Amino acid sequence: MVFREKLNLEKIWFMIAVMMLLTVSPSFVQAAEDVSPPEFNVMEVSKEKATVGDKVKITADISDDVSGVESVEVVYEPDFNDLVIEKSTELNLNSDTGKYEGELEVGEYDLEGTWMVDSINVKDRQGNSYSYHNGEGKTSHKTEDYGYIDLSAYNFEIYETTEDDEMPVLEDFSVSHERAKLNDQVTLEAKVSDNLSGVKSVEVEYIAPVSNAVKYIEMKYNKSEDVYEGSFEIGRYDAAGDWKIHYIKLMDVQGNDYTHYNGEGSFENQRSHYIYRDLTPYNVTISGTKDDHTPPELNEFVVSPKKVTYGHEVELKADVSDDLSGMQSVEVMYEASEGNATKTIDLQQNRNGIYAGSFEIDEYDALGNWKVEHIIMKDKQGNFYTYFKPDMFLPEGQREYKVERLNFEHKNLDEYDVVVVEAGELEIPSTQFEDTQNHWAENEVVYLVERNILTGYKDGSFKPDQKITRAEAATVIAKELKLKLVSSDFSDVSDQHWADEYIGAAKKAGILNGYDDGTFGPDSKLSRAEMATIVSRAYELKGEKSIFEDTEEHWAHQYIDALAANGITNGYGDGTFKPDKSITRGEFAAFEARVLNEEFRP
Repeated sequence: MVFREKLNLEKIWFMIAVMMLLTVSPSFVQAAEDVSPPEFNVMEVSKEKATVGDKVKITADISDDVSGVESVEVVYEPDFNDLVIEKSTELNLNSDTGKYEGELEVGEYDLEGTWMVDSINVKDRQGNSYSYHNGEGKTSHKTEDYGYIDLSAYNFEIYETTEDDEMPVLEDFSVSHERAKLNDQVTLEAKVSDNLSGVKSVEVEYIAPVSNAVKYIEMKYNKSEDVYEGSFEIGRYDAAGDWKIHYIKLMDVQGNDYTHYNGEGSFENQRSHYIYRDLTPYNVTISGTKDDHTPPELNEFVVSPKKVTYGHEVELKADVSDDLSGMQSVEVMYEASEGNATKTIDLQQNRNGIYAGSFEIDEYDALGNWKVEHIIMKDKQGNFYTYFKPDMFLPEGQREYKVERLNFEHKNLDEYDVVVVEAGELEIPSTQFEDTQNHWAENEVVYLVERNILTGYKDGSFKPDQKITRAEAATVIAKELKLKLVSSDFSDVSDQHWADEYIGAAKKAGILNGYDDGTFGPDSKLSRAEMATIVSRAYELKGEKSIFEDTEEHWAHQYIDALAANGITNGYGDGTFKPDKSITRGEFAAFEARVLNEEFRP
């Protein structure tokens, strides 16, 4: 309990540190990189035979060397049927046994006979994953992501069920419009039947005559008419011309599926559960729209910094433009230098129109060059463009190419690499500041700067007596807690103010409020009372200990008392807290150093 309380206090002091200093660098925690996925050791199956209603318990011994196991999935399939039918279960850790457990229930319509493991899929908290596939005669085949091993020992038999191995049947299909214009609602109707378990889903996808835009329709069952219905609206930027059905996909409750693809002539493959047939009678010819078939363009992509260590954040900024419908999303994926861990970042548009986002290097991330795997840009019409890393499956010299019809290209993206290094390999800022020499907090400042907890300014100063403003505090608290940015509504904070969205985020989270007159006071100095309020709210501190002479009638007394009750502050020697006094960088350095090193404590 003492250890946990100490950790909580250090967290709180760190928050105070962050609020009081905009140039704080994260402290470095040296950790072992994790580049290996979890290992499957052995598994047990509770039943060799099972029938309707029986639950087959699965227990697996899974280990991970560093970050720990995040997920375990086991997938079974019948070994005697060509239908794509699976039963899967997520295994959860039993803390008493250290094993991962789950169960599969035998359904009324499951196929009789032997069911075998198709795959065991494991993933650790770092994102390293591996799939163990059942492969008789393929036990030597192995890659970084998957391998084949003999899993026949975990087979079980299902008996005395009403087998459902038939796929749903599309009996009829109709479209309300052959021709449609802006704002028209096109209605689809499908008559679908299934012999046993019943229809689960009917999905239809239309594709544009040009570009890669699509319209996806999930049909809903109309019980009174005994048909499946769906619709789509003709939008302002839909491409003019013939929109064609790409597919009509049917699935029953048991998992049997069948897909009708649009194609010249007729070709049926029962084994793979699909048919190519002429679906042109269901085309919809669109007119009267402002055609948007051009994907977004990436004008500039910036990564900063490009050399980091554990605990640091990498910021990404993309200047992206779209000619008509406007941007919908920008996604960037980085992949580790070793192992198969990835980081996916959804960039959000800021007030300057730039798409920005960030990711943090955590304690188990692999050292070395993290590379961009892809950058995907998509507009509101559904047009997208993707930059992929070079295609390593092709010979050198052929790995960079463009496929204009499909709006993607493989290109060299090395300029956006992020290099992760040991903490000691980063340049440490100078600890000699002219304005801290002979300052009462000089030793504390040097101690923290040498550990990269604090840094100075570009002009070589530290400014130990400089105060922090409310706008700066809101900015840091929003970044530290990763709050969702929203515009503020204070009369003295315009939407052009550099801290507008950070102030809005802090207010929305209930951490930092404005004044009764509707203002926020962004340039006002942060007081000790406001600091106490922010820390207490951010960490939901409980308890009251009234020990200060000057806080009993103060508006923030409950937050100040909470700090005292949790042993965070003792105030001044004269028994006061001085709630309205602002805080300096030097005072912060003293507090933080005392938390980290007993030698600085009074």
